[in-house]
Order: sequence, then structure tokens, then C-alpha cells
Amino acid sequence: MFLLGITLFSTSCKVSKTTQKQLTYKQRVAFENAYFDALNEKLLNNNQEAYNVFVQALEIYPGSSATAFQLSQLSFDFSQYARAIEYAQMAINSASSYNHWYYINLAHMYNRLGKYNESASVFKQMTQLEPDRLENYILSYKQYTNAKDLTAARDVLLEAKKIFGTRKEINNNLADLYRIIGSKEEVVQELSALTEKEPFNIEFLGNLAETQANYGDLQSAKVTLAKILDIDSMEGMAHFALYDLFQSESNHVQALYHLKKAFYSDQLPIETKMQAVSGYFLKIRSSTSMREEVLQLSSILLEMYPGSVEPYILMSDIYATLGDHSKAYDFANNALQIDK
Repeated sequence: MFLLGITLFSTSCKVSKTTQKQLTYKQRVAFENAYFDALNEKLLNNNQEAYNVFVQALEIYPGSSATAFQLSQLSFDFSQYARAIEYAQMAINSASSYNHWYYINLAHMYNRLGKYNESASVFKQMTQLEPDRLENYILSYKQYTNAKDLTAARDVLLEAKKIFGTRKEINNNLADLYRIIGSKEEVVQELSALTEKEPFNIEFLGNLAETQANYGDLQSAKVTLAKILDIDSMEGMAHFALYDLFQSESNHVQALYHLKKAFYSDQLPIETKMQAVSGYFLKIRSSTSMREEVLQLSSILLEMYPGSVEPYILMSDIYATLGDHSKAYDFANNALQIDK
């Protein structure tokens, strides 16, 4: 435990050299004894005693940022929020140099208290003190979003974009922000930039295609989905998305083609496949071609999920709808045998 205290003290306790020189040898020994005694009490979960001893340590050495940091966390745990904020700010101000974790501590406290603007401001300070750390910009953006200050949120991300360029964390968040604002063109622009940077990234292409489809640009969505299939011809989610698009245009031939391809993919859950088939139930009695298509789809499910009851129940329902009660009974019985 003593070694743990030494490590914590040496890495986190950043105080001004002037204050250090003001301590006499006797004061330094007294401070270190109090600080490590407090750490020990904290490790033993004796938080009230730890708090009391940390206070004593800070009285001996008012310039100890590490002690102020410890007191801020304990005060917050005791629901003494104003005091916690005061100690957290003291830790930042008394540190001899920038300490990422002291700022994070204060920002998180503001966040937990619902003071999102204050939290965002702390993270914004961190972007200036640590400009090469993308995380600071993203956290600042999120807090400005929580505070519903969308202009400030956008500005932080645009600043990050100038420094880091096209990045998933930046562009996706900008796209989300533009969705809230209602700027459709900017949403597509941000997502397109990711696909241009990484043209073989299926996740980026999928996000772009979904957005294009949601905005009614079905032709562009098809082109984007075709790019995914050029990369992986058996990409199930892309085939299912194309099934949806062609179905919305009443192009049943193309819709069923892509649905069959999607059925051979493990990416698509069986429940989604079952639901797709059930959409054709009303037509199988009046259309011979539709009946054959539904039976083919159901056969694929039997092939893909031989140990599941759902495909057998589906086949039973299909034959019951068609009036073939003998086959309906056989498939229902198979389902019961699997379910035992």
C-alpha cells in the first residue's frame, strides 16, 4: 500500500516549486506521513477518516494538487458538491503543469451535476491545452450537445476537423449534428467524405446508403449498396437493404433476388427473415409464382437453420394456408420433435 501511495504521489502530486521550497524538512515529513496515512484509509474504504487526514495534509501543504484532487473526489462522494468543485479547481490551479486527469475530474463533476455548459467549457479548455488529443474535442462536443448549444458543438467539431482531417469520430458526430439541425446535404457530405477516404469500408458505405435511402435518394442508395456488394457479394445487410428499396418500387423480381441472397447470410437474424416471408402470405394462394418463391425462401431457412423450430413452423403455416394439411401436420410434428 505504501508503494502504491508513492506512485500516486510522484505522478499526480504536481505542485509549484516555490511552494515546495517553502516547506521545511519537518513540514515535508509531516505532510508525507499525513498524505500516505490518508491514502491508506481510502484504500481501506474508511472514506471519512481519509477525508479528515487529507484535510490535515492540505493544511500543512496548501500547494498539494494531489491532495486537493483526492478531497474533491471524496467531497463529491459525500454529496458536498460545492466543496468538491472548489477542491477540483484548486487541484488544477495548484498544479505546476497541465494535468489531463485533474481537468477530466472537474468536467465529469459538472456533467454529473447537469451543468453541461460548465463541463463543455472545461473540455474546451483542454482542447487548447492539449490540441493533439481528439478525445477532448469529442467530449466538449457531447457536453455542448447536452447543453443544447448546437452552434458551439458544431464549432468544436469543425475545429477538430481542421486539425485531424476526415475521421470517423468527427464526421459521424457532425452528421448526427446536422441531422438534428435538419441539414440533409451536410449529413450526406460528411458521410461521403468517410467513404472517399476509405472506399472499401463497408460500415461507412452502409451508413451512407441508409442515409441516402432515408432522404429519398433511392438511386444513390442503390449505387452505394452496389459498391458494398462489389467488395463482398454475400454481404447480407446490403442485399436486404436492396430488397427493401426494390420492394418500395414494386420491383418484385429484383426484390426477391436480393432477399434470397440475404437469406443465405448469417448477418441477418432469423426473425427478420421470417417477417419478410410472412409479408407474402396473402399472395401465395392466388399467385403460383409467388407460392414458388415463398417455398424457395422457406427452404433456404430450413437449410440455414436445421436445428431451429421456426423454419418448420413457417413451412407448416404455408402449407396450412395452401390447404395441404398433411404436409402442414408433418412440418408441425418436425418442429415438436426439435423442441423436445
